[in-house]
Amino acid sequence: MRGQVIILAYVVVCAAIVFCYSAGVPGSFLFDDISNIINVPALHLDELTLVAIKEAALSGNSGILKRPVSVVTFALNYYFSGQLDPYWFKWTNILIHVFNSALVYHLVERIVRLYTANSELSFFKPDARKFALVVAALWALHPLHVSTVLYIVQRMTMLSATFSLIAMIMYLKTRIALIQGDTKYLGYMVAMAAAIILGIFSKENAALTALYIVAIEGFLFRFSIRSVVEKRFIYGFFGIGIIFPAALVLLYTALFPEWILDGYANREFTVYERLLTQARMIWEYVQWILLPNVSSYAMHHDDIALSRGFFNPVSTIWAILGLLAVVCSCFWYWKKLGLVAFGVFFFLVGHIMESTVIGLELVFEHRNYLPSLGLILAASVAVYRIFQMVPTESYRFCCSLVAGGIILVLSFSTFVRADKWSDPFYSSLVDVENHPYSARAHHTYAVNLMLNTSPGESYDRINRSFLRAAELDPSGVGGLYGKVLLDISTKKMIAPELIEEFERRLSVTAYRAETIHFLNDLIVQCEVNDCAPYFTDSDLRRLLTAARNNPKNRKVRPVDSMLLWVRYLITHEGNIEEAYAILKEGIAINPENPAINSYLLEIYALGKTEEERQQLLEMVVNSEFGRRNPSFVERLESRITSE
Repeated sequence: MRGQVIILAYVVVCAAIVFCYSAGVPGSFLFDDISNIINVPALHLDELTLVAIKEAALSGNSGILKRPVSVVTFALNYYFSGQLDPYWFKWTNILIHVFNSALVYHLVERIVRLYTANSELSFFKPDARKFALVVAALWALHPLHVSTVLYIVQRMTMLSATFSLIAMIMYLKTRIALIQGDTKYLGYMVAMAAAIILGIFSKENAALTALYIVAIEGFLFRFSIRSVVEKRFIYGFFGIGIIFPAALVLLYTALFPEWILDGYANREFTVYERLLTQARMIWEYVQWILLPNVSSYAMHHDDIALSRGFFNPVSTIWAILGLLAVVCSCFWYWKKLGLVAFGVFFFLVGHIMESTVIGLELVFEHRNYLPSLGLILAASVAVYRIFQMVPTESYRFCCSLVAGGIILVLSFSTFVRADKWSDPFYSSLVDVENHPYSARAHHTYAVNLMLNTSPGESYDRINRSFLRAAELDPSGVGGLYGKVLLDISTKKMIAPELIEEFERRLSVTAYRAETIHFLNDLIVQCEVNDCAPYFTDSDLRRLLTAARNNPKNRKVRPVDSMLLWVRYLITHEGNIEEAYAILKEGIAINPENPAINSYLLEIYALGKTEEERQQLLEMVVNSEFGRRNPSFVERLESRITSE
């Protein structure tokens, strides 16, 4: 009977997850969805063949490994829906989140059951199933995860968590089977290894699963060895699976530190500054998880101040000392703290990759998707212990009341936040109100205002937001780009000093991914709509020249600036010969870049000689890109033949 009650309660939790998140389903594709899904033709499957799936899997442009598992799910979404409709993509994310909540339940239930069976702490003996259900509900209905679940491209994070959770569950099954002398441990080991591999190919931070498992082993099994088979497993898994790979990474980093340092070539901060800032951000994440406040959350957090030193700002040193105190306390009192210490370590392990030295952006909410489970578990254990002081006759009632109340509050907050995500315009307005010092929030709001109102009637509001974005981000070009588009669309002469500032920033500041989009959009806008006399070809050429001659761009992203020039030469000057020469240079630098090969089609359409066409075709066929994308080569050959 109790088992049936648990199942019914879990069904209610699943229904609550679906209900709360469904409020955000009507939303649209956003930001990185464009470059990772919409602008990747290989994902738009017309037929479900091995060749097409392979091409889709290798078309990813995120991460070192291209994340083929996640990318294939995007392709399958497109194939079964028959269109690029965010509705079905978001529903897929929601269902993955529901599945992940089931995995969280099973993992926590096993952890609590094993811990209480081996723990000397007689006062921590909860019903493992009920406790796990509460933790799973708190995690799944937490409003912080809205920006992961409803931001389609973050399926990469979710699938990485899926396979990490499966791997942890399989590890527990393996260890128990070894203790019991059950030969099923071999099957569990294979499943665990497969899950880790699939997780890494969903998103690279699934490699942290090995460290999650170290925490599980240390707190639940304490590296105890009862047989030769267990000894071989422990030595093999932790030696070959963790210590050896970690040593290789450290050695490679020592010999080739540029794989880390190159990531900072287009950043406005150093490794040192990033590490200092992340100490403060860890505490920010703790607050977001344990004291959820919807107004604190946002798509962008570029209003976070950078730590330039231990005392700049002074909160940096306190954040570092606080982290050291927490970690030392958890190490020193790990037996007394038990699962509280385990939860803290689980949370910190989850941030080792994305919140340390790798040159990523400073803050993202989705980095807490799986790590937040650690803090929620720790907080749940701490609250349970507090309630041990309540008289026995009131204990169950108080626990149920508090747990139910918190889950209802979280559910309401999640629904409210998800509802905001259903309307990009309203969501961007809320972000500006809650984060007035975020340049990206102002830029996004201004863009949505242009799309949802008449630019002429709303000119002053749009203009203020773009200029505010430019002011708040003195090294970015988003605000200036928006201001140029606004003046073109409302037929206003663009101030010369605006073009000069735009040119200056492009020539000296680090190249960002969005800069490519902004400049490319200017090229397209002035190709489709004659921008003269408000913004002339000479103005556009000045900006592109500044971007191409920027030494930081030439070092880090040379092909990107080349492709901008190619598009400009083709569409604005009709200079096919120069465009052709630049493309050949680009292929020599990066033959796998799909954009290079896409531009080849445009050159064919504009008329090359048969000999030149064959030369370019041969370059594509013999490149790594051509070998990976046979369907593109077929289209290329078909076009040449038809002409």
